[in-house]
Amino acid sequence: MLRSLKINTTNFIKKIFGEKIFLFYHFALAHLAAFYYRYPSKKMLVITVTGTKGKTSTLNFLWHVLSAGGYKVGLITTANIKIGDEEMMNWYHMTMPGRFLLQKMLSKMVNSDCDIALVEATSEGIKNSRHIGVFYDAAIYTNIFPEHLKSHGGSFEKYKETKGQLFKRLSLMPKKTWYNKITQKNEEVEKVLIANADTDNSEYFISFPAYKKITYGLNSGEHRAHNIKQDASGVSFDLENMHLEIPIIGVFNIYNALPAVLFAKHLKVSEDNILQGLKNCTVIPGRMEMINVGQDFTAIVDYAHEGVSMRLALEAAQSAKKTVENKLIAVYGGDGGGRDLLKRTTMSKAAYDLADYAIVTLSDPFDEDPQKINDDVVSKLIGFGMKLGENVFEYIDRRDAIAKAVSLASQGDVILFASKGAEQSIMFKDKIVPWDDRAEVRKAIKDKLLNNIDKSI
Repeated sequence: MLRSLKINTTNFIKKIFGEKIFLFYHFALAHLAAFYYRYPSKKMLVITVTGTKGKTSTLNFLWHVLSAGGYKVGLITTANIKIGDEEMMNWYHMTMPGRFLLQKMLSKMVNSDCDIALVEATSEGIKNSRHIGVFYDAAIYTNIFPEHLKSHGGSFEKYKETKGQLFKRLSLMPKKTWYNKITQKNEEVEKVLIANADTDNSEYFISFPAYKKITYGLNSGEHRAHNIKQDASGVSFDLENMHLEIPIIGVFNIYNALPAVLFAKHLKVSEDNILQGLKNCTVIPGRMEMINVGQDFTAIVDYAHEGVSMRLALEAAQSAKKTVENKLIAVYGGDGGGRDLLKRTTMSKAAYDLADYAIVTLSDPFDEDPQKINDDVVSKLIGFGMKLGENVFEYIDRRDAIAKAVSLASQGDVILFASKGAEQSIMFKDKIVPWDDRAEVRKAIKDKLLNNIDKSI
């Protein structure tokens, strides 16, 4: 309710004062927040990641390899937040917290003696000046796809340029003197830009000035992964003279791990500690997260909420099938709130191409009618050739959708629960409902196991 009130108030202010005045207000507020908390980001190394996909996973990999290297690291992502020894889920339903909340978290990191802060950055957050007052030392670009365009006037170019502001600002930040625990020296910190060279717009982001530029990829870039292998236990690959293993499925996770490895090497983390750090990263909340309570099928919760990520997640889920005859079941939903309608089509095309069953349910309806959203998604699946009641099922209650998927699963099958990940709520027009896919999936599987025991007695 409070979030809905805030959104309505924001829209009202925009109408009264106009977009430019509204954005200037955010700019001034960001400076005030940084001043109020005494510029905590000046007292740590601050690394940010921006991109349409992969931000949370990249920073979680980075947290593990830097922690293995002996640094004390704070973390703020879409899924999870780590401050000192405290870890919590991100309850705020936003990737980049508001200005005062962000500065408060950074201040807590300083008070917890963190050496490094890892912070996600989104186009919406940058547009609203949430990055102002944060003194970044390194910026990582993962990828960019046409998403969140409504907030940028429907223009992909404006969306890209908004993200570019982060990299432009990086070179303008004053240099810090920082005590490096590994070299045990006070060092002047040079600005570092790291970019995925395999993406169409990589040259734009690489073009910004920086003391050091690091590019990576599978097919392009200075540092390339090769000898890639994947099975149900995860992914392995080679990078220069290193053999690296990730205990999370999905070849796409190599793109998320590479910048973490390369920045850790830049900070002089040893190869042994980097290897161990990656192996320690067994779970990234809601990112290809395996849910196992003793069932004989595989359950995966992932944040995939648009076409590209849905396809990649389903392809990774296929690697977890025991045999080619096993089923792949996809549970997903469309968003409301005027968010990109095209992704309902692209997600459904991925489900049609790769899944044996598609179970449609709500994600975040916001101000739209959940039934109309579901009907739209179902119509896409039917248009592709699937049949309602045979290999397509639809439920308004996401809990019912999860239960249906679990009931369909047999030994060796795989279920991908997509579009929510580790989000802690579902957003309706007039209310916010607490939610966690992972908890609901565990409960549904346990109920099935108990029911099977009862039948066998």
